[in-house]
Amino acid sequence: MVKNILVVSGDDAFLRRLENDFLELTDRYNLFVAGDGPRGLEILRTKEIDFVAQSLILPRMDGIQFLTSLRRIKPNVPIVIMVSEESTQMGDVFLRMGVLQVLVEPVTTNRLTECIQEILFLKSQEGRLKGISLINFLQLMEMERKTYLLEVRSVDGNRGLFYFHEGDLYDALCGELTGQEAAVLMINWDNVEIRFRTPPMEKVRKRIFKSLMALLMDTALLKDEKEKTTDDDDDDDDLSRAFQANRPESKGKPLNLEQKSVEPLRSTIALEGRAKSEPVSSGQSRNAEEFMRQLFKIRGVRSVLRLGKDGEVVLEVGAWAGLDVARFAKAVIMVHGGAGRMIQELHMARLESFVLEADGIVIMCLPSGEYLLTILAQDSSMLGVIRQKALKVASEMEWLS
Repeated sequence: MVKNILVVSGDDAFLRRLENDFLELTDRYNLFVAGDGPRGLEILRTKEIDFVAQSLILPRMDGIQFLTSLRRIKPNVPIVIMVSEESTQMGDVFLRMGVLQVLVEPVTTNRLTECIQEILFLKSQEGRLKGISLINFLQLMEMERKTYLLEVRSVDGNRGLFYFHEGDLYDALCGELTGQEAAVLMINWDNVEIRFRTPPMEKVRKRIFKSLMALLMDTALLKDEKEKTTDDDDDDDDLSRAFQANRPESKGKPLNLEQKSVEPLRSTIALEGRAKSEPVSSGQSRNAEEFMRQLFKIRGVRSVLRLGKDGEVVLEVGAWAGLDVARFAKAVIMVHGGAGRMIQELHMARLESFVLEADGIVIMCLPSGEYLLTILAQDSSMLGVIRQKALKVASEMEWLS
């Protein structure tokens, strides 16, 4: 079904460019443009509009005044606002006024159509998504750097909340649990329903200080421990003990990456038709290691891993002190699989790479044949160099698969 799109801007050249570009999109969108606020409101009153993109600075009417009038006329229409770089600090104000996304000018046609596609898809779900991977969706919220309050419901009727502030997971609530404990519990839920709620007006206290990646790894560990339990009646007690052990005041060991010492891993390469633990010729092993050492030599890179599809570490160059490599590898494979499915759900091409950033660490993952090349760096200062080199190395290593 063709959607009616309204763009309101005082930039005549921008509007003319959009009108020309949207001629190729008439099978999906019918574009209306307005050069000032009053004209935009007139179109809103006379046409069925499905999406509005407006500039903050408008002729004949202040952009905030236009947004307020728009909300009164069409309270449910999705809105994005286009602002200059200097106005991006007002992002929270716009979000509280019902704006779904803030775009920094100049806005390209491709960027605008991507935004339209994403928001109209969410709108088509009537504010809720069912039966999807919660892990995938949380990663999407982080990557999009948006402020959202998400209500999550499990198939057995449990309910909880996640609060994201500009892509950072600030807090979670589930029953009497809050913060990290609530988040880890809910991430374990399968086949959830997600609803979008209006973010709170008041400032939310930050109670989650771990990165989303670290929380996913904690969740994977809890899930593994739960699956090993033979007595189903003890499952709830095991989960409670695991949460209790992760409390700062507990005498138990917290669930983090620094708990286990790491023994050096013997380098092996899993080839098709061989057992995964069977060593291969030293020549092939050296070739793979040589490729990986090219990445390890980049300033800031601390470790380079080659992971199998089941999470086994087949080759490691360098080391991250205190990291439980086996556990880390399984979590990376889980996240990579979720990211790939998320890309498919958005009807995009295959996943080429993804990056996770947190304080003091950057994790970059790239498919390389049957393996996943994973790079750990201490910060993002060399991220561009790492990405450029990693794409080349990953391509060159594919013949070793």
